[in-house]
Amino acid sequence: IQGVTVELQDGTCTPDSDCPTTTTDSNGDYEFTNLDPGDYVVREINRDDYESTGDTDGANDDEINVTLSAGEIEEDHDFFDIEVADLSLSKGISPSGAATGSTVTFTIVVTNNGPNSATNIEVTDVVPNGYTYTTGAGNIDSDAGTTGANITPIEGAAPTLTWEIDQLDDGESVSLTFE
Repeated sequence: IQGVTVELQDGTCTPDSDCPTTTTDSNGDYEFTNLDPGDYVVREINRDDYESTGDTDGANDDEINVTLSAGEIEEDHDFFDIEVADLSLSKGISPSGAATGSTVTFTIVVTNNGPNSATNIEVTDVVPNGYTYTTGAGNIDSDAGTTGANITPIEGAAPTLTWEIDQLDDGESVSLTFE
């Protein structure tokens, strides 16, 4: 990932203050040069639009311990990140306050508030107690790569709706309505 700040801690500097830093290049590579032998901590400072999923020492704490000997070159100390998206979901019922036995429409809206696209989204919803799903009475309002919605009856429980969305770009919303 390009543009990630990487900090080198050597025990004599204050993290987030006066430790040397560098920024990853277009290939996600970084380099610190002219280092003395010793113990170091290489620390990734995450960008707001990415979330850490691991690093090469396995701790997933955005820190990698490195010990350098005289003349040694260390490579392949990598951090693993994924793009993040802020998804929100709302569910409404219409008409509200309907009489028992009346048909109501539920609407679920999923919105991507960014900063990145979201992929392979799965929404699961249980039809509330006291309501019966009308088979085939569902509609997906979608230009956002929605692959489909399925109602799965579970014996002894209310029907469960599963809805798969292939991709939802930053700022996009998609809705599903069902009765």
